[in-house]
Amino acid sequence: MSRSYTKAQRLNDIQHILVKHHHEGTTKEAIAEHFGVDRSTIQRDISELQDNGVPVYEVRHGYFALDPAYLRYNLDFSSAESLILYLAARRMARQASNAIAPILNALDKLADGLRKPMMEALREALGETGKRPADLQKETHFEALTKGWLNNHYVKIVYRGLHSLNAHSYHLAPYLFEPSPWGEGTYIVGYVRERDALMTLKLERVEKATTTNDPFTIPDSFDQNTLLNHAWGVWMGEGDPVRVILHFSPQVIRRVRENRWHPSETIRDLPSGGLQWSAEVSEPKEMLPWIRGWGADVEIIEPPSLREELMIDLRRLNYIYEIESDVDEYGLPR
Repeated sequence: MSRSYTKAQRLNDIQHILVKHHHEGTTKEAIAEHFGVDRSTIQRDISELQDNGVPVYEVRHGYFALDPAYLRYNLDFSSAESLILYLAARRMARQASNAIAPILNALDKLADGLRKPMMEALREALGETGKRPADLQKETHFEALTKGWLNNHYVKIVYRGLHSLNAHSYHLAPYLFEPSPWGEGTYIVGYVRERDALMTLKLERVEKATTTNDPFTIPDSFDQNTLLNHAWGVWMGEGDPVRVILHFSPQVIRRVRENRWHPSETIRDLPSGGLQWSAEVSEPKEMLPWIRGWGADVEIIEPPSLREELMIDLRRLNYIYEIESDVDEYGLPR
């Protein structure tokens, strides 16, 4: 076999192989062939698993298996796997503005399966999160939306958009929960019956959520990967994607290259020493907070409408900080 395994990886994968054959069992020879090692190596590995309490059993003479329930309730993560889960859990713990019981309980259970010192660090973070004020109403909304998603039932919600003066009642069919890649918050992508449209709603802006017995079916045409391919984060426009071109200064090109900011992005070096970044984005205005974060190290080249939006912001800043300007506080010419 071409893949190179460490012993820890091999022990982990042996358990998954044994689970796959929990009905009929598999032989040590077959497992050895899978890994490209001697049968004696697998013999020692299985003995070590059994000595560590893993209930490997013999289905019939020479054929071994493992009950799937064991892996479901006795997770064993490698060091790298533990780090990935720790980082995801740490982010959830830090961004939670309230002590929501399902979040705390889930992360506490996850901490049990992580390796030191990640387990200890996560428990310390959970201790701080647990000190935040509880919000039983938000917890109820969280549970209702989760049940609606898992059971494919509409959820009746009261939702107030960021710039809305009034809240609105909707029947939401939650298709997808997606964390924000640029900051705190979780978003729900789903069909809203009253709008007869697919919408993106921020979980934290749901003021009330109640489960219903009204079922929905996710259409075959819904493909989350295709849907988010041109989205900026989770925001999707209704029209065709727009080509966005940005020029970054030499001072920040290393930082720009460190991450992949969009699925469709392309980058190339500029003669000036800077870098050109471009992508096909369905809702370019949603990029503005990210673009502003680069300050004077980025220039919007296309589209003109996005460039103008940023220029209006700059004119308003000139007014606020009393820099000589010929516009009022709204960025409009005097």
